[in-house]
Amino acid sequence: MAWKGGLAVLCATVFAACSDGGGESGKSWATGEVTIDGERYAVLGVGLELQAGEDGYYSLHAEPSAGIDEDCLPGLASGMSLYGSIPPSVKRVEDLAGQRLPVEFSGDGDDANLCFVGTNGLLGAREAWVTIEAIDGNRARFRMSGEFELYDEGELVSTLLASARGTAEVLGEP
Repeated sequence: MAWKGGLAVLCATVFAACSDGGGESGKSWATGEVTIDGERYAVLGVGLELQAGEDGYYSLHAEPSAGIDEDCLPGLASGMSLYGSIPPSVKRVEDLAGQRLPVEFSGDGDDANLCFVGTNGLLGAREAWVTIEAIDGNRARFRMSGEFELYDEGELVSTLLASARGTAEVLGEP
């Protein structure tokens, strides 16, 4: 699908902006936790963006907690960048409540679904899902779980289990 290339650029741009502290989300409650193979990583600035329509998608992104201002790999900012398609029935943010959404793979190039200092590579979703548990105004409570492929220098190293949970700031309306 042609939109995936544009989505990858959008997600990379948003991911980079959040990692520089210049992202739109800045609410102290927009936080979460990512667990990768038993290791926990706190995240903040969690934002949820949504594009409704026939080729609709979501983007759920966050940066590492305060005090962790290192690249996860040279030239690649640390953080979480989960995105994927949404059903055509989703017309507004509230329609996401209760939805189980697939996470699209990103992790064997110059961006990743998950990458933190200490992961020793990029993690891309092999089979993962985000569930939007509730929407309350501009807050979206979410959880994620699944299998992720760990890549180091473009080579598949292993498959790991990962999960996340938290509250995201809804950034704009679709």
